Amino acid sequence: MLEYNKQDLPIPFRMVKEGRGGTFGFHLPTPSDHASEVAEKKFSHDRASILRIGTYACRTCVGFYYKIDDERCFFAHIDAFVTDPESDAIPPEDRLISDAEGKDLQARVLAALKEEAYRYSWSWIPLAGHKAVACCPQLVLGGRKLAGQYVLAAIREFLGDLSLEMLDDADGFIVEHQKDTIDHVFQYDKTAIVGHPPRAVGLGYYVPRDQQGDKWTFEIVRVTDKRRMSV
Repeated sequence: MLEYNKQDLPIPFRMVKEGRGGTFGFHLPTPSDHASEVAEKKFSHDRASILRIGTYACRTCVGFYYKIDDERCFFAHIDAFVTDPESDAIPPEDRLISDAEGKDLQARVLAALKEEAYRYSWSWIPLAGHKAVACCPQLVLGGRKLAGQYVLAAIREFLGDLSLEMLDDADGFIVEHQKDTIDHVFQYDKTAIVGHPPRAVGLGYYVPRDQQGDKWTFEIVRVTDKRRMSV
């Protein structure tokens, strides 16, 4: 289980935006570095020298971190939603999906994770002891499942026997990769205004995602009598 660091703010970190993700590398400090903060001060020139990575505002989305090895991780802010050309859905209603749609979504997310592992030469089987952390505070609405439940099911299927640590009541977090610690947890605020300037700004500075990264947004066109599902 990841330990929680009581470090004072601000915290510099590499920000993974909604619907984005990928395999990220880190430039680990060498014995010649005075401290990890020395490397972090080079963030404007070398993003890989920022040893923390995170995301925020995962309401119905899923934030997912997996440690590949000492110098790499996978991090994604996975977004999945339903579109219906015959209605004007308002979030979070557009995350309400049927079980059939959910099973399809689960299969697509699992396939995307396997493709990422193949493309960037991860160990095909997730390694025991490697950290896996996720958050998604809104999993149900009115007793019905939201898309995040199926995204998490795909992640657990991908991880196999490796346990997934869920951060309850959190809609984001920052991990310090080298130390295997969570340096900050963003508590879910139901009253927060969507689209409001990010709370992460209050932590100090953040770094946009690296150029390396893929789109982790999954759109499902709802099945109707006149349309067939398009995925």
